[in-house]
Amino acid sequence: MTSETRRHIINFVWFQAIWLLAILFQYEYLWLVGLLLFSFFIFSDAPRCDGILILGMVIVGLVVDGALTLGGVFFFTSPEYGLVIPWWLLALWAGFAGTLRHSLNYFRKHFWVSVIGGAIFGPLSYAAGARLGAVEFEMGMTTTMLILSPIWAVVFPFAVWLSKRAESVWSDTPKTSAAKQGDS
Repeated sequence: MTSETRRHIINFVWFQAIWLLAILFQYEYLWLVGLLLFSFFIFSDAPRCDGILILGMVIVGLVVDGALTLGGVFFFTSPEYGLVIPWWLLALWAGFAGTLRHSLNYFRKHFWVSVIGGAIFGPLSYAAGARLGAVEFEMGMTTTMLILSPIWAVVFPFAVWLSKRAESVWSDTPKTSAAKQGDS
């Protein structure tokens, strides 16, 4: 197993820990989710790039999930503390962003796979959250999945594109001109 493969597995497990803590415990262990998010930057090869990407995706998450909440698709029983959606959900978006350049980097070169993957796995993540009691679907499971699927068919490829863009603009390590030409 290569060191890159190990890093991808660790990144994947890191996000799953964030997902489970946020979904199962919401605010109770949000401090631990915060520590996990902070630890990401300790090991990041490009903390500035990852930080900007995370901030961008948290804003995307606030807009997307906020619109779905205001539109009556989602209902959260946990308090929002001044936001349209709960803070723990924003932490999930931050964790998700932390996977885009790492364990989910496969999708960076496979646009249509990211569209299909987003259409399938984005809604499934929300369905799992609903089954665990983190969110309620005001319109029922089937209708909500039909709403989320096309949204995530756009959101996930956009997130992948944003990760590539963040890396090309805000990478902490300068690329050589040959490496830049190879990325085009």
